[in-house]
Amino acid sequence: MYKLITFLILMFLVLLASGCEKDEAVSNPSANSDSDTDADSDSDSDADSDSDSDSDSDSDGDSDSDADTEEDTEAACADTPWTVETKPINLLILLDRSNSMKKYTVEGTDVTYAEVIKDSISSIVAQHTKSGIINFALNVFPSPELCDADYHDPDLILESEILCEAASQFTDAESDYLDPSVPFADDITESTIDAIDQVMDEVGNCGGTPMTKSLQWAKVYLESLNLEDDTYVLLATDGAPGCNFDLDYATCESASVGLKPQAPEMCLDAAESAQAVYDLAQAGFKTFVVGVGKDVEAFTDVMDSIAYWGANDPDGEPDFTNVPEPAAGDNWYYPAADAETIAAALEDVTNEAISCEFDVIWEDVPEVDPISGYTVTKSCAATRVFGLLPDSDEKVEIPYVESCDDENPDAKDETQQFGWTWSALEGTSWEDVQALDKDTSKCETIRLCGNACNQLKMKKGKQTWKGASASFGCAPIIWVE
Repeated sequence: MYKLITFLILMFLVLLASGCEKDEAVSNPSANSDSDTDADSDSDSDADSDSDSDSDSDSDGDSDSDADTEEDTEAACADTPWTVETKPINLLILLDRSNSMKKYTVEGTDVTYAEVIKDSISSIVAQHTKSGIINFALNVFPSPELCDADYHDPDLILESEILCEAASQFTDAESDYLDPSVPFADDITESTIDAIDQVMDEVGNCGGTPMTKSLQWAKVYLESLNLEDDTYVLLATDGAPGCNFDLDYATCESASVGLKPQAPEMCLDAAESAQAVYDLAQAGFKTFVVGVGKDVEAFTDVMDSIAYWGANDPDGEPDFTNVPEPAAGDNWYYPAADAETIAAALEDVTNEAISCEFDVIWEDVPEVDPISGYTVTKSCAATRVFGLLPDSDEKVEIPYVESCDDENPDAKDETQQFGWTWSALEGTSWEDVQALDKDTSKCETIRLCGNACNQLKMKKGKQTWKGASASFGCAPIIWVE
């Protein structure tokens, strides 16, 4: 009996030991049924349940949890959007508000030149102020202070000095003068639009065309401001320059079609006006000239002379009696006889003056992208530039080009139609740009090439792109011809 009990006890212990071993196969992760030494049930040597050799749970060969084969590390580019500083221009509008601007109407209508030019200027100012591209100022001649109801009293005989008072009552550089009707603002804001509209609504039309003195005022005034941005003058007039009291009315050419001069101020002041606009240009202020109406066509040579000397720098001393012939069918000035051509002329002038360069303030670009957390690579070769589409948040990436000559507006591939480059590096190979690495001293100004720049310009009151933007940290599309 004792032997039987002992045998039964031994058999119970054997069975108990066997059960414990089976439990260990379930609870111990290294005790699996595959042929490797890890704790999972697959045949690789890692601890996950897929069949690759990394430590994540997907079936690719990297160590992240997505399905691609690239490591997601801090080396991924940040592509951080950031503001590039628009390089605006300053544009002083010098507007003729002589009596003839109100007296004469656009052919076939009862709309005066004064009304048409007002509407056109209003539109141009609104468009470019809102885009932040142009900072406008406005002044008018004759000076408007004495242009009141008395001026139009037929029984009142006004003195010629009042009829010929220059912009801001300017007489000479040594004398005091008034501020312009609308001065330049410190920053481009839409308040300029309202200010210019208000002045053009309130200012009257009086007197003659004291163009020379008004151009002289513009030079003195602009020089006094010490402006940093490029600055231009837009001269809009419907008549030839007069109001020079030093001319001999007995021998001079008349400043009015079919009207014999009866006083010096009625003489054509061609040479002095060319000198005044030339002096403006030499001081760094290029002048564009818009001739309004049909009557000004009788003085095309004078208008072309003023426009040419206001925008060109000849070799040697200027000869104001000798103006080079413009291209066939064109003029140096912008003729504008009706509402459509006046608007087009003002559009052409502002488009020609617009800058397509944008400053990058590298110290303002963040070190880390706030969304992805990636480090932002600040490099000439890690910048992307975009054209912004109007009325939406969409944008068009502009390829980097080694030279703006590589742009091809007619290319079927849109990536070849536009281009941008670093202003200080144009003509530099892409390899040399990359070699600069994080030295950004030569890439502080983005330049949009010709066709890309054209997308920012007005075409019948509309822009293809409303502006430009950039992002930093990723390489751009590269177009190398």
